Amino acid sequence: MDKKGLLLGLILLIQVPPYIIQSRCEHRVTDNSLSERTVTRAAAVSVALCDLPAPDEDLVVKYDEMKATFKRRLENLWGKMQAAAADNPNAQAAKDAIANNEKVGTAREVFSAIGDEVAPVVDKARTGLLSVYSYYLRPHVGETLQQSIDKIKSVLDQVMPADN
Repeated sequence: MDKKGLLLGLILLIQVPPYIIQSRCEHRVTDNSLSERTVTRAAAVSVALCDLPAPDEDLVVKYDEMKATFKRRLENLWGKMQAAAADNPNAQAAKDAIANNEKVGTAREVFSAIGDEVAPVVDKARTGLLSVYSYYLRPHVGETLQQSIDKIKSVLDQVMPADN
């Protein structure tokens, strides 16, 4: 493409389409600062999120039980996969290669450290979400959600049981 064609293309890109009215595109705040209304709303939301009520104790217990059960399901599935792969010589060679690889060990240490650092933040977020659910949503959708969870549990018990 020659210089003239490139310049024409740039001019076409820079031009404002005719359906946009320039006078309506000006920003209300021109000094690159936030408006007072925006700052006030952000502060109100921030304070409102800090004042969440504590979640119901039975909800926290139920959540912890479901979390522990799902962890057992995953551990059981992992054990079954390892048992199935134990007979396969290729799987054993891959396992040995991974165990002897320094990069995998380093990555494991890094992810473990990240998990330790992030745990308090995740716990605080979990508590906040359980509070919001307990206070705002549970009265409206709690029973329906519990029925859905029970149906999912029955399927998981057949596909991925928690105990052997």
